[in-house]
Amino acid sequence: MQVLVFVDATALSLQMDGSVYPLLDSCLERRLRPTTGSRRGRPYLMSVSQKSHPLPRLTFALMVTSLGMSRLPGYVESATVGQLGAPSILGCSIIIVTYNSAPTIQECLRSVFDTLRSCDEVIVVDNASEDATLNLVATLDPGPVEVKIIRLETNMGYARATNVGMRASRGGILILLNPDTIVWPRWTQKLVRAFSSAVGAVAPLSDRVAGIQYVGNFVEPHLHLNEIQDVLTERFSGQTIESKLLIGLCLALRRDVMNRIGLQDENLFLGNDDLELSWRLRTHGLQLHVAKDVFVQHHHHVSFDSVPLSQISQWLGESGEALNRKLERWFNGVVPSSLDLWGVEFC
Repeated sequence: MQVLVFVDATALSLQMDGSVYPLLDSCLERRLRPTTGSRRGRPYLMSVSQKSHPLPRLTFALMVTSLGMSRLPGYVESATVGQLGAPSILGCSIIIVTYNSAPTIQECLRSVFDTLRSCDEVIVVDNASEDATLNLVATLDPGPVEVKIIRLETNMGYARATNVGMRASRGGILILLNPDTIVWPRWTQKLVRAFSSAVGAVAPLSDRVAGIQYVGNFVEPHLHLNEIQDVLTERFSGQTIESKLLIGLCLALRRDVMNRIGLQDENLFLGNDDLELSWRLRTHGLQLHVAKDVFVQHHHHVSFDSVPLSQISQWLGESGEALNRKLERWFNGVVPSSLDLWGVEFC
């Protein structure tokens, strides 16, 4: 079979000057043959893009009869690579990034503490809140659940704060949860049940979300919020539906997958992180599933009320531009439509 290998100059220990390109083929062979076997084909350079970039993107092909993919020196463009280590608890790690989240954090954490098992953990990463967020967190009784609170000295943005939480985690399943959500009993068990070796991420249905995850696609509009979870459990127990995009309000990820593909892209200060991660997971051949029997209520962007709209617009705009630049590099300037990439059309 033919295996495509993406590497950069750092992985090959090369100086990227005008004379390096003729040396790439022989250099890659020296690096890959020890990992794939001396008689499994010779790698050859297929294409070079971003030649003016400090780390050009190089595409090689290697003909092999069998291959341990995890042993290849890979390249995850613009993703933050950091080994999380092996899981050391049996449960899930719930990672909540807060920023001026006082209006919602207590209700969110109460619902989380009421529904977790003693083997789970909660990690709150606070992005230098200026309100009473951390004081309110400290007043809550977590019961048997271990809670870690990490206060950042400055607002580092959502993606970087999430990475801080993931590196502090110990669970095999990492669940990124917004601080303006409410969860219902057995939500973690149902999300975990939806995983398989082919699935890289799982998300729930919600009331304030666009697309396939909108709970109104599956239940009657007259139902009270307290009734929705019971109806979903009765109708759709264990059922999932595949999607091209999972919204980041509640996102369950496999620890081994994040080790393999890299953590959140820290170039995205606020917003677009779920678009980028959904796309990146799928480029690695992993499926995204929505658990139809899990409902998470979402108040939607309450923390934004404490930030001037002009600042929010700037952060969102910068993240959008960073993602677009990344896509342009990946697709050599011809970026597919949002419908092709994520199954949705953006206005």
